[in-house]
Amino acid sequence: MIVDQFLEGIALGFNIETIAIIFLSLIISIIFGALPGLGGSIAMALFLPITLVFEGHQALIFLIMMYNGAMYGGSISAILMNVPGTAGAAASTLDGYPLTKRGRSYEALVLSALSSGVGGILADILAIGMIFLIIPIILFLRTSDIFLITLLGITLIAFVSEGSVIKGILAGMFGLLISTIGIAPGIPNLRYTFGFLSLYDGLSFLAILIGVFALAEMLQLISTGSGTISAVEVTSTTSRMEVIRYYFRHRITIIKSTIIGLVVGAIPGSGAAVSNFAAYAEQTRSDSGPTEDSEPAYGEGNRKGLIAAEGANNSTVDGSVLPTIAFGIPGSGATALLLGGMILHGFVPGPSMVDENLAVTISIFVALFVGSVAILFFGIVFVTKLDYLTKIDIDYIIPFVVILGFYGTYAFRVNMVDILTVFAFGILGYYMKKYDYSIIALIIGVILGPIAERNFIRALQIGDGSYVSIIDSPLSFVLFVLVIAVVVSSTIGPALLRRIKAGE
Repeated sequence: MIVDQFLEGIALGFNIETIAIIFLSLIISIIFGALPGLGGSIAMALFLPITLVFEGHQALIFLIMMYNGAMYGGSISAILMNVPGTAGAAASTLDGYPLTKRGRSYEALVLSALSSGVGGILADILAIGMIFLIIPIILFLRTSDIFLITLLGITLIAFVSEGSVIKGILAGMFGLLISTIGIAPGIPNLRYTFGFLSLYDGLSFLAILIGVFALAEMLQLISTGSGTISAVEVTSTTSRMEVIRYYFRHRITIIKSTIIGLVVGAIPGSGAAVSNFAAYAEQTRSDSGPTEDSEPAYGEGNRKGLIAAEGANNSTVDGSVLPTIAFGIPGSGATALLLGGMILHGFVPGPSMVDENLAVTISIFVALFVGSVAILFFGIVFVTKLDYLTKIDIDYIIPFVVILGFYGTYAFRVNMVDILTVFAFGILGYYMKKYDYSIIALIIGVILGPIAERNFIRALQIGDGSYVSIIDSPLSFVLFVLVIAVVVSSTIGPALLRRIKAGE
């Protein structure tokens, strides 16, 4: 049965329609990734309603390709303008932009495409192997275990929150509160509907996503000013084949950065920004000094530094997608949006994704493989045209994003409450960003809240109403201890550390 689903997943991933969707998504997301201020999360939120015209697996592939393409696209503006299009391309500026200033932007862009494409391909293969290793673990989970894993994902809010932990927890708790609006699961009780029939099904998480990601970001762009940013021309004194030969001479760097991206991506709250710098730091640590390549120092245009930083970017996508699909624990804004897309299309993260929907899961990673090959091809063949992406006037993008966001939200349920939700959460998201409240924590609360509540009620029903039955197995007890440990470490831990330091 597993072999049959594996073969079916490969067929789904290499389907002509799926490949067309992959290319469409990559083109859109590379543009969004290359434009500073936009990025993959906005693209995913904006185009989430459009995925309703696709089949379930194609919709998930479309969204993941948005994440994957934007991750590569962010390096274009990082290299040409010293402005990373996404947080995951921040470390790429350290050696990418100095190469541009040396008149070697062509070489830097080719290395970026090679690193993103090859790193993604290696990570895709490793991720498919990891799926088969974790299948027995996931299928072993009970309803109470799934509840505790979801609860663990909610408590990890503290770690995915930037800035104040308290602000992150407040944002997450507000998200949980929002998720309770409507009819309670399992019992016909109305909560916070205030007599409005349109609130019986709760607030649309799609409207919330578009509000806090797309509209809030557009408001921030308007407030900070926008316009056309001119990039330098793509130039180089090195041929394409010389760059390719140079790249493949550094196989250890390629493998190390891929593994770092895959592992760091699987840790909730880390993401591409962390893996990008982690791979770069490891390269600078392990490289003892001048080599036969006569490279300049790191930070001054060292090509190996760019290879390491870019090699971790797209492999992070595979690492972050795995726990999202397998356990329903998103570690970033993009994977939280992916989780929302799964729920929108009727997929439930956890055992079902490696059992009856194993073919869908396999097709996702096969599509990532195809997407990595496409990035490799696109980045190398069209390298001389990439500077055009950085010359698009942001003033034309803002109204397009706002109109498409409102239209897509209304078309989803044809409910005016959703339009008001986008507007309200757009303003809320703008002020949350301004005052350093975590948007990701809010979204995790909104999306994981209903999943946790449904599994909690089901676990109680199975255990005849006994709360002890939820932690009566060794695995559930360990998960419960982990939840307590995360809560304690994120709240009491910082205060204890300050006391210890003060005592010294």
